[in-house]
Amino acid sequence: FWLAVYVFVNLTAVLWLGGLAIETVAGVDWMFGMIFLATFSVAYSLYGGLKAVAYTDILQVVLLVLGGLFLSYLALDAVSNGQGVIAGFSVLTEQVPSHFDMILSSENEHYMSLPGISVLIGGMWIMNLSYWGFNQYIIQRALAAKDLKEAQKGIAFAAYLKLLMPVIVVLPGIAAVILHP
Repeated sequence: FWLAVYVFVNLTAVLWLGGLAIETVAGVDWMFGMIFLATFSVAYSLYGGLKAVAYTDILQVVLLVLGGLFLSYLALDAVSNGQGVIAGFSVLTEQVPSHFDMILSSENEHYMSLPGISVLIGGMWIMNLSYWGFNQYIIQRALAAKDLKEAQKGIAFAAYLKLLMPVIVVLPGIAAVILHP
């Protein structure tokens, strides 16, 4: 089931978005962009093996984390009109404090349409077990490790990187509420 989800949902979405990006940048039809991306990834995976895929993963993680941190820095600095990250965070907490709430108050108009505490107590656990225990991408990387200890270190490192998501994803989103209302 999870392999089918990965192939027919995740992979197709990534190829389609990559094809759209190639169309936007290079003016090439998105379908040819998708075919190019699929062919290129199959070629370097088959030619270079799992080692090439691992190096690509390392490069992508470094670029995404550093790029996300840089974007957060720029967004917070822009919110504070060049006064720095701390001042930008203060502006966010003063102007849109409700955007930092994990659970909406019962007075909020969207309270009934968002599950709130039930997600944290029930749904998030199921989703995390699904991601860390059944995701083909995670399992494949863990099974390719040299030994059990290396696999455990890799999973733990990936989990620690997930802790950066609020800084990399959420803060620029909240800043966008102020910068582009």
